[in-house]
Amino acid sequence: MTRFVPVTGREYFVLAVRWDAGWEFDAPTVVLEPVLRFTTQDMESAIEDVLIDVCCGHDAGKPIRLGLHPAEQKEFDWRGWSVAEIRAAANAGRDGYRVLRGTVRFFANDRGETDFEFTPAGVEVAKGQPA
Repeated sequence: MTRFVPVTGREYFVLAVRWDAGWEFDAPTVVLEPVLRFTTQDMESAIEDVLIDVCCGHDAGKPIRLGLHPAEQKEFDWRGWSVAEIRAAANAGRDGYRVLRGTVRFFANDRGETDFEFTPAGVEVAKGQPA
């Protein structure tokens, strides 16, 4: 499996998407960049959790997987979802999709731990999706 190793000082693209899948109580969120994760959290919380995981994993010397966890992949397979299709929908501004783009820069904080600064570029709301 391919691993992600953050480089201090380098900026990385961040991309997350959330859409109405017709679920009763929540909706799927997929963080597509810098690493791939699936959750039902809101996009901002999902991005923050991913970036914290990257920092903690880096500091512990544990490589961060780029792709979906096997349980997440099983969920995708069961629902008939495709990462490529979700990415295409996000980039095309497909109806019913909310997209959050931004950048993240990793750095060493005062304690020498890996930390991050996330700069959102804004949320794009496609028609048919509440803000």
